[in-house]
Amino acid sequence: MSIYICLFVLNIVTIPVYIVKPKLYLFMNLIPLWTVMAFRGIRVGADTITYSQIFYQSNTTQIPMNFFNWFAPVNGARFENGFLLLNKIIYSIYPSFRLMLVVTTTIMILCLTFFILRLNINYVVGILVYESMFMPFSMNVMRQALAISLCMVAFVFLIKNHVGKFLIFNYLAITMHVTAWMFLIVLIYKYLKYGWKSKIFLGLFTIIVSLFFETIYGKISLVSNEANSFSNSVATNNMNGSLNIFVSIVLILLTFLWSRYYTKLYKVNDNVLINDSYLMLLTAIAFYIIALKFSQLSRIAIYFNIGYYPILSLLSGYTYSRKRILAFSTICMFLIVYFVVIQIFRPEWSNIVPYSIGGII
Repeated sequence: MSIYICLFVLNIVTIPVYIVKPKLYLFMNLIPLWTVMAFRGIRVGADTITYSQIFYQSNTTQIPMNFFNWFAPVNGARFENGFLLLNKIIYSIYPSFRLMLVVTTTIMILCLTFFILRLNINYVVGILVYESMFMPFSMNVMRQALAISLCMVAFVFLIKNHVGKFLIFNYLAITMHVTAWMFLIVLIYKYLKYGWKSKIFLGLFTIIVSLFFETIYGKISLVSNEANSFSNSVATNNMNGSLNIFVSIVLILLTFLWSRYYTKLYKVNDNVLINDSYLMLLTAIAFYIIALKFSQLSRIAIYFNIGYYPILSLLSGYTYSRKRILAFSTICMFLIVYFVVIQIFRPEWSNIVPYSIGGII
């Protein structure tokens, strides 16, 4: 745990640097974060060992050449073609899983940096959101972490109204993890405004999918080995993971309440970025509720947790009035406490504690 506390302490004590030289602050904090993630031990993260096995088998693994396999792992395939290809390329350069961790971590941090810079996210809040909410996931589930990182870039292009570039990066995300198909939902946000209509729309979506979930999942499992491998878990889920889901929903609702109070108090008009961020968090709630049917679906909601960055950045602000400093301090403290509490009482959610470094040839 101490290594993560050191990251948080560094984030806070270098805030004066952020005030004077923001990009230097970004560099000073992202390099240590990159180091912690890239040089973690083989047992840090529940699935790290599994991904190391996939890597070392990649030189003999055949990539399916079927056209549809470039869009989803079908026809008996277990993993996405893009991820398999990435493993093969890195293995051919140097057959060490450490290099795989270094390359994938570099991709994730570069995507985060691009996202923060292009959307003008408060640097301190952006890094703290990543470390408290996304870093544990990124050190655990490599494929989907890569997909989420690429979707962050895709979202930037959507906000900038570059739909073609959005689709390219969304497709790259799909080749890392098939669940990135769900991120295409954000395309409809341009036709929705956060309010009662959007709430009713997503509410109906949640109800319909929940009612017919077993039927929908059954049809998907017929063509997907990965979905089929979880069939027994779906049948016997029995509200597994409900505490994680409940906590996630409560956090989003609290964010909604605070942000709506703030925008009314300061008469802040919602722009496209803020509107889409509200809708993303609303969509995340929908998937968390559906995940009560099958807890693994809560991972899809994490794509839409990207909405936290702009909203918490809005609450923190960019000025240094007393009220804004109070809001900024509260958000920073909450994010750090959230991470610490989860790692103390529910370390099995990500298995990144205890932390170890090295140990990979």
